[in-house]
Amino acid sequence: MRILVCSKLDLAGVVALNAAARLLAGHELHFLLSDRVTALERRDPGLAELLFFERDLPVEHLFPALDRAPFAPGAAPECHTVAGLTRHLGIPVRLRGDVNQPQTVAEIRALAPDVILSVRYEWIFKDAVLAIPRCGLYNVHPGELPGYGGVLAPFRAALAGEPQAAVTLHVIDRGLDTGPIVDIRRLPFTPGRSIFDVTVGLYPLGIALFRDILPRIEAGEPVPATPQDPAARRYFSFPTQPEFQALAAKGVSLLDLAQYRQLLSRFEPGSGLGQPCGDPGAAGACGPSR
Repeated sequence: MRILVCSKLDLAGVVALNAAARLLAGHELHFLLSDRVTALERRDPGLAELLFFERDLPVEHLFPALDRAPFAPGAAPECHTVAGLTRHLGIPVRLRGDVNQPQTVAEIRALAPDVILSVRYEWIFKDAVLAIPRCGLYNVHPGELPGYGGVLAPFRAALAGEPQAAVTLHVIDRGLDTGPIVDIRRLPFTPGRSIFDVTVGLYPLGIALFRDILPRIEAGEPVPATPQDPAARRYFSFPTQPEFQALAAKGVSLLDLAQYRQLLSRFEPGSGLGQPCGDPGAAGACGPSR
């Protein structure tokens, strides 16, 4: 199948694309990236700090340096940079703004994907894009729907005292995180593991759920999905400073530097003898919810 994976140009998004490249191998893959950053993410101190580690440091400094570095034979990294996904895996990657712009819609229409998978993508798909893939659109949302829709769902779950984070694979409709649910997988909040590290681990689990339904999609069979209960829906925006402080008071770190350095090291040449990048088996999944 021809699959268009839409994601975000940041560290978690690139790890997710590495997972997609491995888990969806055997299909014709195309990647579409967005580098959208809101004014609030630059202005708010807590969000700006997170943005630095999520995007600015890896995308503007680490990845370009790695792309310039010569790789010795057999010194492949566990995780490829954006350029490396094309150079070493041959997967076309496009960087675009609003997916609904006429030029981008025309490109996607010309590509004619059978299915679109959204993973950490910021733009809302409007009718022109929704009509393109003959087998539909699916989203990997890093929260348990319908109760944890919106931004930074793992943060919200930890703040609420939930014992587990979750990832939901759902059909994309015209709403925001409102489409029918295909499946949910949960990931425990283990002591000492940061919200950022948990979040990065959730996306490969969701991509694995998508991989599991691909045989049905290819066969033209309906994919079982459960409509969401509107009464249980909650949609969250970006956290405020008091909410960041409340999470810290619970003893939960937003980002742990040791875990972060370990993740970055997986992009280094010669790290490829370790565990595959974005391995869902490494994320401690508790299994599907149903």
